[in-house]
Amino acid sequence: MYGAWAGGDCTGYGANNYANFKRDITNAHNAGYNLVRLDVYDDGNGCHTLSQVLSQLDQVVPYANGLGMVAEVSQESWDSGANAWLASNPMVWIKLANEPDPNGTWASWHTQEQQWDNTVRANGYKGPVVLNCPGWSWDCSPYPSYALTDTNIILGAHRYANGNTSFTATEKAECDAGWANLSPTYAVIVEEMGNFDFPGSGGAGSDAWNQGMLTYVSNWVNTRGGDGAIAFAQSWSDGNDMINSDGSWNTWGNAFLNYYVTKV
Repeated sequence: MYGAWAGGDCTGYGANNYANFKRDITNAHNAGYNLVRLDVYDDGNGCHTLSQVLSQLDQVVPYANGLGMVAEVSQESWDSGANAWLASNPMVWIKLANEPDPNGTWASWHTQEQQWDNTVRANGYKGPVVLNCPGWSWDCSPYPSYALTDTNIILGAHRYANGNTSFTATEKAECDAGWANLSPTYAVIVEEMGNFDFPGSGGAGSDAWNQGMLTYVSNWVNTRGGDGAIAFAQSWSDGNDMINSDGSWNTWGNAFLNYYVTKV
């Protein structure tokens, strides 16, 4: 559903995402997924009013929940706060901001995230709050020194190939240090990982990198207390597309299924 309310193309790919949401969420459920991440700007990235966005969410969230899947509402615009999708539904998670202020400091990050967290709690939200870390959420290791007062927190790490064609020992060490070693103490998920980086950030990865990264993540979940992983993205235009036009899984989609979903 990335393009429906975020991503920059809510009348093209986004309209197609929304038209096919039942097919695509059902296919994900049938493949063994238990969560769908819904990326949302307050105004649907300029194509919809907030009321239109909420009306569409009111269709998608209950459908996913009806299949037993958690719906994570990922706030893509941190400038406007994070109180638009409050719910008492235990099958809904809220992420306060996607990759907030990537060039900011941990101190400024803490001030803003704590403010937003206070807002959602004051408005009655009782579920887990998902946090992305500064610096594109690649490194969450300083979190213990900047922890929110809220304890119902899930840290969401992100990782892309950055042009690497295999998952090297150096990358493994970076993941260990950046987030994997936090899992005995904190709830941690790989909240976004993909097959492709945008031009200028290293370009496409490879099937070999995907398999290596997913094998690492599967082992982390199964043996080290890791709490899950989310693939980016089921249907989109940037090389992270996981499905063919008929909704069937492509190479990246099958890699995530075969090296992660069926292994945990």
